[in-house]
Amino acid sequence: MYCGNCASEIKDYAKYCPNCGNIAKPEPSPNNYVQNGHNSSPSGFSVASLIFGIIAIQILAFIFGGIAISKAKQTGQPTGLAKAGIILGIVWTIIAVCLYFL
Repeated sequence: MYCGNCASEIKDYAKYCPNCGNIAKPEPSPNNYVQNGHNSSPSGFSVASLIFGIIAIQILAFIFGGIAISKAKQTGQPTGLAKAGIILGIVWTIIAVCLYFL
């Protein structure tokens, strides 16, 4: 069972959460978007990085991806979309360089 306040795992028979002291209410699993007090949904910078990577605006994919990753270290947000945007920016840069020299 998980605490409805802080999403910490608690014993099924517990009356109070040992982490936050809140009255234990049966929750089947922690909320997918809030875990241990951190927002685990991707930031807008991560989404922007991915979009710019997809539409081949490399410099913006790199900038937004870097911002998203640096903010994620402070807030605990996931970095997968930001990394994907940066990788797509790198791929498009390689393609552009290859096409330029052909």
